[in-house]
Amino acid sequence: MEGVGRIALDRLITVEPFHRAAVHGVDEQTVAGDRLAIEQLVATTRKLFMQVVAASPHLSDDVSGFVDNITEPGRLADLVASGLRTVGSEE
Repeated sequence: MEGVGRIALDRLITVEPFHRAAVHGVDEQTVAGDRLAIEQLVATTRKLFMQVVAASPHLSDDVSGFVDNITEPGRLADLVASGLRTVGSEE
């Protein structure tokens, strides 16, 4: 499943019996203004996620190839989030 857009958290409304939050939509084009900072964050994210892949027996080394080929920061964030959910479910 793929999302249709990005959101930003304004505030948590409740946490019990489940999380509810006030959010607003984020236009990714408005975030793209600080290109250098975004590129640095992408590089750091790639490096750290590669370390997670190397340390996790449940993540295939093929994931590293996927990470290298992703050029959009949002798509990279999606892949990392899904990989971290996999690692978190190991326990």
